[in-house]
Amino acid sequence: MNPTGVELRIECDCGTRFKFDVLPLNGRMPQRIECPGCGVDRTAAANEQLRARLTPEPGAVATRSFALGLTGAAVAGLVGMLAWFFLIQSTGHQIAFAAWGVGLLVGLGARAMCREGGRKLGYAAGACAFVAVVGGQLLAVRSPAGGLGWLTLLWLLMAVASAFKLATSRAER
Repeated sequence: MNPTGVELRIECDCGTRFKFDVLPLNGRMPQRIECPGCGVDRTAAANEQLRARLTPEPGAVATRSFALGLTGAAVAGLVGMLAWFFLIQSTGHQIAFAAWGVGLLVGLGARAMCREGGRKLGYAAGACAFVAVVGGQLLAVRSPAGGLGWLTLLWLLMAVASAFKLATSRAER
């Protein structure tokens, strides 16, 4: 798009070709367009060209949406991991079921940034939840309050499954 707007090229049924720049208003022509040769209204053709030029390709939207969802999952995983670690530090006990909360947080973070869930985003969110829970567990094991709880594996699986489920489900319209 150039500074003056979008350049459109129209060919009328009479054979006249013309081009012009337009600054769209709500994605449509702001005024009526007539063929300079025959005077026929060509606004519908101009609006169709605007729609085609201004609508992004579905693949580009899906890629950007996935990247946003992955970012949301990663940030939520980091926040959840640190929150779980500080919970262990402050209570002095290994609180394994909080790992499930980390997974839920990761799934919600993915969905907050990407409204359209999908299997690919679900796998990514599950991986983020896995890394966050294992990272939080490693931080806890290195601390005096931590230790490896036997139920952590169960809660780890629940965290990964929850993150996957939240990230794959489609938003209701």
